[in-house]
Amino acid sequence: MADLAGVSTAVVSYVVNAGPRPVSNTTRERVLAAIEALDYHPNAVARALRLQRTKTVGLLVPDIGVPFYGEFARAILDTASETGYSVLILDAHHEPALELQPVQAQVASQVDGVLAIGEVSETDLTVFQTAGTPFVTLGRPDDDPTMPTVAIDEYRAARAGVDHLMDHGHRGIALLGGPEAETVATRRRQAWLDATGFGPRQAALHSVAAAFSRRGGYEGCRALLSRGARFDALFVASDIQAMGALRALAEAGLRTPQDLAVVSFDGTEESAYSHPPLTVIRQPIALMATLAFDLLLRKESREAGIHRIVPHELVLRESCGHSSADRSGP
Repeated sequence: MADLAGVSTAVVSYVVNAGPRPVSNTTRERVLAAIEALDYHPNAVARALRLQRTKTVGLLVPDIGVPFYGEFARAILDTASETGYSVLILDAHHEPALELQPVQAQVASQVDGVLAIGEVSETDLTVFQTAGTPFVTLGRPDDDPTMPTVAIDEYRAARAGVDHLMDHGHRGIALLGGPEAETVATRRRQAWLDATGFGPRQAALHSVAAAFSRRGGYEGCRALLSRGARFDALFVASDIQAMGALRALAEAGLRTPQDLAVVSFDGTEESAYSHPPLTVIRQPIALMATLAFDLLLRKESREAGIHRIVPHELVLRESCGHSSADRSGP
C-alpha cells in the first residue's frame, strides 16, 4: 500500500490512525486512493495487540434479569457505543465468585477495563486485580478504599425517603429491607432506624430482611403483616421488592396509599408503571454509567481511594399519597 501511494509505511499509519503527525491533503488523498484500490480493511485484533488496547470493556453484573441491573447495563452499553467501545457482559447469576474465575480470567485477557455493578467483594475482583486490569464499581458503598466506585450516598438517600414519610405525619413506618449481608441494605436499614427512633424491640417487630426480588418483597411483606404490628407506611429497600409488596398488600385488603403509604429505593422505569405508581428514591443511572466509564478510561481506576458520590432524587408519585397531577414519569 505504501508503495502504491508513494509514501512511507509511517505515513500510511498516520492516515489510518488519524495521527499522531499531520499529513497534507494531497498525500492523504493518495493514501486513501491506495486503500480503496487494495480494498484494505484494518485488522482490529492486530491493531489492539500493537496498541495494547482492545476498545472493549468488561461488565460484571450480579443478575441482568433484575430491572435495576438491566437498566445499568443498558446505560453502560449506550455510553460505550458513544465512545467507540464494545462491552463484554459477564452475568454472575449470583454464582459463587470462585466458580466464575475461569470465565473472569478469559474476560480479563480481552478487555481494557472492567465495570462491576452492585455489591462486589475483593473475591469477585481477584482475577482482575491479579491481571492488573483496571476496574470501577457502580452502586457500591465507598467503605473499601481499595475499590474505586461511583455511587450515591446510600444512608442520606434512604434517610430522605423515610423523612418524607415522617414529614407527612407517618410514625408507624415499617421497613422491608434487603439481605442483611449486603452493605447497601445495612445502610438503608440504619437510615430507617435513625429516622424512626425505634428501639430493638420495635425495630424487630417493624422490619424484615428479604431478598432483592419480587418474591422476596412479597414474602417479606406478608411476614410483616402476619406479626400484627400496627404501621401506616412502608419503606422498601428496592423497587423490585416493592412490586411483590404491593401484591401482598392488595391480597391483604389494604389500599395503597389510603391505608398504607409506600416509598421504595432505586427509581427504575418499572416503578412508574406499578399500581399505584411508586414514590421512589431514584439513582441517576445514566450519570453514574458515564462517570464510571470516564473514570475507567482515564485509568484513575488504578488509584486506590477514588470515589465519585452522585446526588439522588426523591420522585413523588401516588404510592405515598400524591395526586396523579404530581406524578413523575420514568
